[in-house]
Amino acid sequence: MSHNYFVKIDENNIVVQSTRLEDSVGPDEATGVAYLNKIYKTNDNWKLAPSEITPGYIYNPSSDVFIPPQPFPSWTLNVNNEWEPPVAYPNVADDAPQYNWDEDTQSWIIQS
Repeated sequence: MSHNYFVKIDENNIVVQSTRLEDSVGPDEATGVAYLNKIYKTNDNWKLAPSEITPGYIYNPSSDVFIPPQPFPSWTLNVNNEWEPPVAYPNVADDAPQYNWDEDTQSWIIQS
């Protein structure tokens, strides 16, 4: 049986709840939203979403995309709705060491 996934979005466009509905009760966004508001007795802002979207994601209504939570306070959102660090990831060969972001030093540190 097939399912659709819905998320509840708060007034700040943050996903605060996710739920899965059988196709028989939520075959499309309008029907699913009506069903959820009926069973929860609310008029919440529900939206059809991919299954990997979980609480903490940010919904950008102008782009109609879900953005993962900000990984670090210093990272900023670019025009493609992707988080960017203040310092670019080192340009390294495939066999080079991997790096992790260190928020305290605002730099990339070789993964140990």
